[in-house]
Amino acid sequence: MLTALFVCSVRRTRLVFDWHNFGHTLMPAGPLQALAKVYETFLAPLADANLCVTKAMQGVLKGAYRGTRATVFYDRPKADVFAGRTGPREGAVLLGKLMEGEGSIGEFDASCVCVRTCLEGIVERMEASRGVTTSGIISNAGGLSPGCKITARSAPGGSVRRRTTTMKMKTTALQDTKRKNDAVLLVSSTSWTWDEDFSILLEGMVEYDARATKDPALPAVLLYVTGKGPLKQHYSEKIADLELSHVAIRTAWLEPADYPRLLGCADLGVSLHASSSGVDLPMKIVDMFGAQTPVAALAYTCLADEMVTEGENGVVFATATELCDKLVRLLQDDWAELKRMQRYVCKHGYGDWDDEWNRKAKDVILGSGVVIRPV
Repeated sequence: MLTALFVCSVRRTRLVFDWHNFGHTLMPAGPLQALAKVYETFLAPLADANLCVTKAMQGVLKGAYRGTRATVFYDRPKADVFAGRTGPREGAVLLGKLMEGEGSIGEFDASCVCVRTCLEGIVERMEASRGVTTSGIISNAGGLSPGCKITARSAPGGSVRRRTTTMKMKTTALQDTKRKNDAVLLVSSTSWTWDEDFSILLEGMVEYDARATKDPALPAVLLYVTGKGPLKQHYSEKIADLELSHVAIRTAWLEPADYPRLLGCADLGVSLHASSSGVDLPMKIVDMFGAQTPVAALAYTCLADEMVTEGENGVVFATATELCDKLVRLLQDDWAELKRMQRYVCKHGYGDWDDEWNRKAKDVILGSGVVIRPV
């Protein structure tokens, strides 16, 4: 910030700070964090203009950052990247890649069979909902593309783990059409860092598995977790040790073009973003809404006030048990509540980045042109 202020002063250039979070909130508590907060607070109002991503952040800037005035410029999905629901043919190709991944790990075990069966059921459901036949597309998907890698079963050192989850469904269950077609596809994207408590999702899936074991009306769950980061191996090992009957968890690193397609195939997205400041919003939810996919999101005040409206475009949870409870609720009664949320997101979306830019940010950034500052 100080360097930018100096350079812009010398070059007589307009300076805008775009706040997506407060830097000091990402630092460990201590003298350095306190110094960083003073640094940000002192320099914030010296810019020609400020942008921020929430109304809550706007209030903090004005109240605690020496009266800094900021324009709210919400993150929005890019329409040319996140173009709504994935079509059946595109979805069949993508899910076919994931099926090929199940067969390329090295051991075609019961877990692989169950995942492939669930994926086939999801494709059939996509076809039925839109009256399109994708026969032959999956078998000709051409295997995994270079950027599409299924990594959940890879143990340290590259050795192959036998399973991610045992997914020990009975053979009769695998052959049952209703069970196969009712498999629900969940997608969660993460950077596998310490600011996301992924254990909440794993514990929630364990609890859901126990509920589904007792209640045959609940569908199987296939959860894909995308992304890479420092804690991926740690959690992959935890996933590999789970003993589940009606839940399968896979981690995947996708090509950039395949990521929005997978979100557009998902029945529900899951966000574990825990805001360090309490006043920023998760980009992953922006992506999910761009793909017209409702979300289950870890709760904090700003999120519920400005992004996820309970029961409309998603649900919020604070604990693993609450996540499980809400997932069970969404998947009861022929998925009535989940389908209603899906229709809502498809109808209302979450806006478009270009439109938000033109309405909110363009004039703020361009201003009146060159700014003359005393040197």
